[in-house]
Amino acid sequence: MNATPPTPAIPDRGRLSETPLPRLLLDLQRARVSGSLVLRQAQVEKRIELREGAAVLVESNRLSESLISLLVEQGKLSTAQRERAVQLMGARECKELPALLALKALGPRDLFLALRDQARRSLIDCFGWFEGEFELSRAEAPAAESQSLQIDLLALAQE
Repeated sequence: MNATPPTPAIPDRGRLSETPLPRLLLDLQRARVSGSLVLRQAQVEKRIELREGAAVLVESNRLSESLISLLVEQGKLSTAQRERAVQLMGARECKELPALLALKALGPRDLFLALRDQARRSLIDCFGWFEGEFELSRAEAPAAESQSLQIDLLALAQE
C-alpha cells in the first residue's frame, strides 16, 4: 500500500522562532500551496509568490537585493545604464524588469537568468532568519507569466 503522507497544517501567520523557515517552505511545497508568503525581520520584508508549492517570484525591500544591483554587481549593467533604468522607473512608475526591458541593455535570456539568480539569493538569505514573522495569503493561482521561474524549495533547502 502506498500511503500518502498527510498534508501538514500550515498556519496563516506566525513567528519564525516557532515555525522555522525551512520547515515552513517544505510544508508549503508538500501541500502544493499557491499564494503569497510575506516574511518580515526588523526592517526587511520579502514576498514570495508560490504556485503549487514552488516559489515563482521573490521580492525584497532590501536595495542590495534588487535586480539592478545584482546586474551591476555581475558586471552586466554599467553605472550609466543603472541610472537610466532608475530614471525610467520613476518616469514610467514601473518596476525594475519593465525598465530594464525598455533599455534593451540585456537580452531576455540574460534577464531571465538574473531574475532567477536574484530570487534564489533572496530566498537563501532568509534561511538565516531565526527571528521574524511570516504571513501566508492563499490564492487560486499567482501570475501565470512567473511559472518559468519556479524554484524547487526542497532542492534549495538541501543546498
